[in-house]
Amino acid sequence: MTDTKTPNRYPEAATLQIELERPKQGPYGPTETLKFDRDHPEWVRCTNPACNSGKFLLNSPVAKAVSSRKTELSTELKCNGVEKNRAGGRGQTCMTRAKLTVRASYKA
Repeated sequence: MTDTKTPNRYPEAATLQIELERPKQGPYGPTETLKFDRDHPEWVRCTNPACNSGKFLLNSPVAKAVSSRKTELSTELKCNGVEKNRAGGRGQTCMTRAKLTVRASYKA
């Protein structure tokens, strides 16, 4: 995870809860849930050991949910990485997915 935080992010939200459910060791299997508030990281790393530099990007979907004043939004995020190819050729898109849930209340 990156440690980039913005203290006054989403001033229109009174409360903001973000949950990311991802595989513990992707792309399949048991999951873990990471919880954040308005000071969430920009991205969370993919847990697939075969994935090269994969991340789940949080900024855009959270910003869209807040700007459209959604009280709850659930969506699936795809890892943006590429799996290493054992045969030495070009790798394939990482198959790891995560469920993002955003819950917010807004100032009057």
